[in-house]
Amino acid sequence: MIRTPLRIILLITSLILVAGVVVFFFLRPTDPSISLDDVREMIVTQYGNEPTEIRYVDGVYYASIQRDDGLYEIEISEETGTILSLVPIEEDENEPTPDDSTETTEQLTKNDAKQRITELIPQDADIKNLMLVNGSPPVWKAEIEADQGDGEIEIHAESGDELSNTLPAPDDSPEQSTYITEERAIDIALNEVNGVVDDVDFEDFNGRKVYEVEVEITETDEDVTVIIDAITGQIIQFEY
Repeated sequence: MIRTPLRIILLITSLILVAGVVVFFFLRPTDPSISLDDVREMIVTQYGNEPTEIRYVDGVYYASIQRDDGLYEIEISEETGTILSLVPIEEDENEPTPDDSTETTEQLTKNDAKQRITELIPQDADIKNLMLVNGSPPVWKAEIEADQGDGEIEIHAESGDELSNTLPAPDDSPEQSTYITEERAIDIALNEVNGVVDDVDFEDFNGRKVYEVEVEITETDEDVTVIIDAITGQIIQFEY
């Protein structure tokens, strides 16, 4: 017959063994429902980027991915494989912020561009072709046909500023509607100097358009150049 103390010891030992089995089966850590490889494949499939780091903490996978606009952290449930959150960790310093980003400007319409180019070309010129060229910057490009010769003009597609102009420069002959005629300039010179006109030039003089009438003085055979304002007809000076 087993003594009572021995019986108690056996009972306690049995209880300890049962408790150990319970702890082993019910309290041991369980394997996650999705593996690290599953998480990696899920991130690549959904975001197109390989995760730079994956951590597993308390039933949640934490993965870091680098995107064009910065570094992000993704939280994924181990049990369901559901993405719990996607939050930025570090924003790209080159990405413009709302405070320093420039406002986008609408491009000129074709009619607006045509009107702007019309202001830049001579009255006798025609726009033969007008096209938008998207580049940096975008430009409206026009082929121009004019009496002085054909060429091209490019304007900024947003601001309308002239970027290039290959039209031949107009000749420097005076226009009847703006300047006095060469004959009038000769008359003005000969009214001041008695002689014979040798040469007449239409030139720039200190920012003004002038006639330079070269006259040979009859009495002395010396030459004098009479400089005449091409607009007012005023004699500016004599050069001997």
